[in-house]
Amino acid sequence: MQHARSLALTTSRILQFHAYTLWLFTQSDMKTLMVPQTIFATASYLAGCSDRGNRTVPSGTLVSRAPLMLFWIWINLLHVVVSNQRQPEAIVEDLGNKPWRPLPAGRLSRRGAAYIFFAALTLGFAASYALHVITPFLIMVVLSTLYSEADIASRYVWARGVFNAGGVASFGWGALSVLSGREALGLTARDYAWVALSGAAVLTTIQVADLPDIDGDRDRDRITAPLVYGQNVTRASVGIAVGLWSIVSPRLWVSEWVLASVAPLIAAALLMLALILANLWQSMDMMAYCLWCTWISILYLSPVLGSVAA
Repeated sequence: MQHARSLALTTSRILQFHAYTLWLFTQSDMKTLMVPQTIFATASYLAGCSDRGNRTVPSGTLVSRAPLMLFWIWINLLHVVVSNQRQPEAIVEDLGNKPWRPLPAGRLSRRGAAYIFFAALTLGFAASYALHVITPFLIMVVLSTLYSEADIASRYVWARGVFNAGGVASFGWGALSVLSGREALGLTARDYAWVALSGAAVLTTIQVADLPDIDGDRDRDRITAPLVYGQNVTRASVGIAVGLWSIVSPRLWVSEWVLASVAPLIAAALLMLALILANLWQSMDMMAYCLWCTWISILYLSPVLGSVAA
């Protein structure tokens, strides 16, 4: 009896250890991808229900398919981030910036990370096939391979933005398809326009993520917008793009400037204020990046806010 209890306790601790390791791989991307893409898909789905004249959202569909959507996002996020974090250069960089991540912390070896990568990739493929979202999955895998395995994003300044934007758009496309129960190639024209627009917003503003990592990127010889064009130009371009998308994006859902525009614009103002302050204090760059995560999440609410305001 005592042996059985000891075995159960040991097994439980091992499972907790490995579960926490998986969490550490994706922790940094919860606020940048997991939460925003969940908001993107949910708001787009609710707006679609309104467009079809459904005054009451089919809660049964939402409740039953939301776990599928969350799993699909997370399992694909896992293989994408492991692909990146298991690269030797990334491990060295994380030793200084994020030493709590599994590989620099010594929780597992690069070979162990490779096992996790291939397992997550296999599960991601199986889930995508079963849920009829294989197209966004394949796009995501190609972009991730070019970004991490081929390391193209470190050598070309706009490649990093294109890969990030395409990856984010693929996550949003797939998540919306899973939640709505439609095939990836069976969405409406406005859904596709919204996916493309969200990718364009990321493409023209994601440079804010490079501002806090200027020293590390310089040491690693990574080519980023702040190092090529300068910090002031990067901050100004992001500020202008944030203001532009805050006005343009909601207009896809409503014909007039109404409530749908207000929330993104408020967040945009806070972000641009942080960017200005970052010119004076370098420590503000991380706050600007956190505000960008907030801004993009609020921007993704435009479909449902537009439905309320209409």
